Amino acid sequence: MKCLNIWLEKNSNVLGAWSSILSIVAFPTIAISLVLGYIQLRDSLTTPDLHLQFSSPKSLAFTVANISNKLAKKPLYGFGMFDIESDPVNILPIPYKETSYLRGDSRQGPNELLGKYGTDGHLYFGFASVTCENCEVERWYWIYSKKGDIENSWYIELDRDEPKLWNPIELMNEPENYIKNHFPESRRIKIK
Repeated sequence: MKCLNIWLEKNSNVLGAWSSILSIVAFPTIAISLVLGYIQLRDSLTTPDLHLQFSSPKSLAFTVANISNKLAKKPLYGFGMFDIESDPVNILPIPYKETSYLRGDSRQGPNELLGKYGTDGHLYFGFASVTCENCEVERWYWIYSKKGDIENSWYIELDRDEPKLWNPIELMNEPENYIKNHFPESRRIKIK
C-alpha cells in the first residue's frame, strides 16, 4: 500500500493529464452517440403522413402530399363523387388509385379530378380518402364543387373520430339544405 501511495504521489501529474484527455475525448463521444441514437429512434417511430390538397376549382385538381420525412409505401387514394344535378343522380366512375411510393416531403400532382368526368355547371358532392401501407392515419375529406364555378368549391377534412356516414337520400332530395345543415361554413376550406 505504501508503494502505491508513493507511486501515486510521483505520477499524479501524469494521471491528471490522462484523466483530462479521457474527459476531452469521452464526453463528446458520449454526447454524439446520444444524439445519433435519438435521431435514429425518432426516425423509426415516425410514420408517413399523407394529405390531399385541392386546387383549381374550375376542374377540381388535387395533389397527394407526404408532409413527413418518411417514405410512404403504396399510397392509396380515391373519391366517391356524385353529380347531384343529373336525373337520376350520377356516380362518377373515378377508380381508387395506388402508386408504388411517395418520398418524404414530396408531392404527387396536381391531378385533374372532374376534368373528363364532370359536366360544366353541375354540382358535385362526395368524399375522398388517402392512406398508405405504412401510414398510421387514413385521412377523409368531404368535397363540394360546381364544375366551372370558381367561387363555390370547398372541402372539409374530417377529424379522426368523426363518422364517415352520410345520408345520400337526403342529399339527393334537398341538396342545399343537407349541405347547409351538415357542413358548416366555419369548417369549409375554400378551394382556390
